[in-house]
Order: sequence, then structure tokens, then C-alpha cells
Amino acid sequence: LGTGGIVTTQAIAFALGSGILSLGLIGNDLGFIDSYYCTGSPALNKYVTRVNRFNGIETMQMNIVRKAKEYEIIRNNKKYYTTKQFYAARLWLEELFKKSEVPVYDCSEPGCGGDWINKLPLKDYFKQFDNKHGRRGRRR
Repeated sequence: LGTGGIVTTQAIAFALGSGILSLGLIGNDLGFIDSYYCTGSPALNKYVTRVNRFNGIETMQMNIVRKAKEYEIIRNNKKYYTTKQFYAARLWLEELFKKSEVPVYDCSEPGCGGDWINKLPLKDYFKQFDNKHGRRGRRR
């Protein structure tokens, strides 16, 4: 796959070929605002070990973001940034979703875009699976 080696693209391609009824994307941000790495991630922790009184964590994060700002994404009047790797993955996924008959729900920000993707909060995605008439396998 020509998507910059993003694991998400391969997992989604595999899932779409598995006969699923819908696809929910969670944490598939493919962009960032002011922090490139998630708090507590091993990648960020690598930088945290270099923090000192002359080079604070905020400065390090700002420098990481500055280096990674290769493209801009405008979504709902908000500006996000992305790398060429994430951008390639996003374009590939959006093209894949456009051709797919499986409904795609994206709970990520900024995530993927397009008319063929349903943007909604995570709780709303899971609401559609709530069984109001009791749980399967449970006897009354």
C-alpha cells in the first residue's frame, strides 16, 4: 500500500474485506493541533527525558510540531496540521471509503473527510448497538 506505512490503512483494508456491516474509526486522527505525540506515549517519553531548565517540555513539543507541519487541514473552521505520511494515508483511505459499500463512521478529529463518511461522537456510534430489549443469552 502506498500510504506511508501507516498501520491503520492496512487494518482498515483488511476489515473492509472481511464482510463487516459497518466500520467505526476511533483515534484515527491523522493530524494534530499543538501536540504531535499523545501524553504518556513512548515517543513523547523519549523527549521528556531530555527536559531541563533551559529546554522545557512545551518548547520540545513546539519544536516537534513545527518540524511536522507539512500540510494544513481545515475542518469546521479549525486548523489542523499533518505530515506527508498521514496526508497520504488520509487520501488513500478517503478514496477507499468512497468506493466502499460499508458505512464508515469516524469519531476522530480531524480524521477522514468526505460526503461518504459519517462524523459522529463515539458514544453515538456505540448507541446504535445498544439492545434495549435485554441482552442476548440472558434468561428472564
